[in-house]
Amino acid sequence: MRFTCSLAKLWMPGYVDSPATPGLHNHLETCLGCQAEMAKYKRLHRELASLGPVTELAPAGFVAGVGVAIAEGVATVDTPERGYTAAIAVTGATLVALGAAAFLRRRHAHSVG
Repeated sequence: MRFTCSLAKLWMPGYVDSPATPGLHNHLETCLGCQAEMAKYKRLHRELASLGPVTELAPAGFVAGVGVAIAEGVATVDTPERGYTAAIAVTGATLVALGAAAFLRRRHAHSVG
C-alpha cells in the first residue's frame, strides 16, 4: 500500500507509541510535513500521559441524562446502524468533554500553584 499524506494522517494516531507499519514508516522517512504531524501526536500523547489518572465525579443526574439522550437518540432513528452511530457519537463527545475538563483543571492547577 502506498501511503499518501492523507492516508498517513489517518494512521498516525494508532502508531504514536508503537512501531509504524512499513508503509507508514517509509512515508514518514521522506515526508517532512508528516514528520511534523507525527511529532505533534507524540507531544500530545506525552502530555496526556503526564496527566496521570484523574477521578472526577459526574454531576448528579449526568449519567442518567446521557443514558436518556442515548436511548432517545436510538429510538428516533430509522435504522439500528444510525442508532449505534448516535450512541457512539454521544459517548465519544462525553469522553472528549471529560478529558478536556480534566486537562484544563490540571493546567489551571499548574499555573496557579
